[in-house]
Amino acid sequence: MFSASEHGGGLNGELLSDALDHLAAAGLTVEIVRTPATHGAHDAGTGSGDSVVVLTGPAGRVRYRVQVAAKVTSASAALVNPGTGDPLLVVAHHVPEAVAEQWRARGVQFVDAAGNTYLHGEGLLLDVRGRRPPSPRPAEPGRPLRAFQPRGLAVVFTLLCLPDSAGATYRRLAEFSGASLGTVQWVMTELTAAGHLQPTPQTRQLHRTRELLTRWVEAYALLLRPRLTLALLEAPDPTWWISADAALRRENAQWGDETAAHLLDQHLRPANAVIYATEVPSRLVVDYRLRKAHGPENVQIRRRFWNFPTPPDTASGAPLVPTPLVYADLLASGDPRLHEAATRLRENDDLLQRLDRT
Repeated sequence: MFSASEHGGGLNGELLSDALDHLAAAGLTVEIVRTPATHGAHDAGTGSGDSVVVLTGPAGRVRYRVQVAAKVTSASAALVNPGTGDPLLVVAHHVPEAVAEQWRARGVQFVDAAGNTYLHGEGLLLDVRGRRPPSPRPAEPGRPLRAFQPRGLAVVFTLLCLPDSAGATYRRLAEFSGASLGTVQWVMTELTAAGHLQPTPQTRQLHRTRELLTRWVEAYALLLRPRLTLALLEAPDPTWWISADAALRRENAQWGDETAAHLLDQHLRPANAVIYATEVPSRLVVDYRLRKAHGPENVQIRRRFWNFPTPPDTASGAPLVPTPLVYADLLASGDPRLHEAATRLRENDDLLQRLDRT
């Protein structure tokens, strides 16, 4: 996996990252020896080939000169000259099949951000065809933004929790959010058009994050939160959760909602234990004798919808969900007592304060 910051950033860096990720996924070891010296990608045939990568596979190591091509046309493709010395590898946003057929016939090696690939050499042949990247475009007038639909909300949540990830590759954002690459592309396009993302020569930056958080909280409560329930349980001992931090860590689970709010500031006494996990934590259920609720529940298990790591709370050491989610759940409850806790959290949490400043 590569990020723009690992190899020079900018448009060339992001395109190079997306394309080389496919080679790594195919089992090749990819080493970037020299990075793009310019920030804007070229048309095929006009690039300077100023990047160098080394690919290692079963047959050994091959050093490639890299030419980055933002746009490939039949005319520009004809100008590509493999030359002599180290073999040339063209890295493109998308290589149309007509161009790919021409390049394969001429022995031009390439990989694009969609995963279409042609590599050949001693002991190596990798030929991937027919992959088409999504074509993001601004939402049609009157059509809800995908950024604030259930799948897109996971991407926006990632950006709110990790503001610096706005400059990461789309593939990295897809991994962090659990969304598809196509969804990430749609969301980033829409957020840019809405003024929440600003591209720079080196990266992308979040803007108007206070407004973005507010929009996310509203959409989360209506569209995503109702889909997250995995189990409603009851515990014979209502205080069981007080000693359960280690059990949650074993299950890769985290406290959320009012339980997390209590652990963050101690003002709120939770009526329910709320847990986020990828599935119902069976060992926890057995160890604490949790059972299916036949009346009012006091344990709620909700689906974790993000993949990025969250460090434990620095004060309590408890495994907690990110504070934007704690805040959103408290507001979504409709309980004035939890609304008060949400206000305290927004006023005192470092991340929420950072989001409120822009």
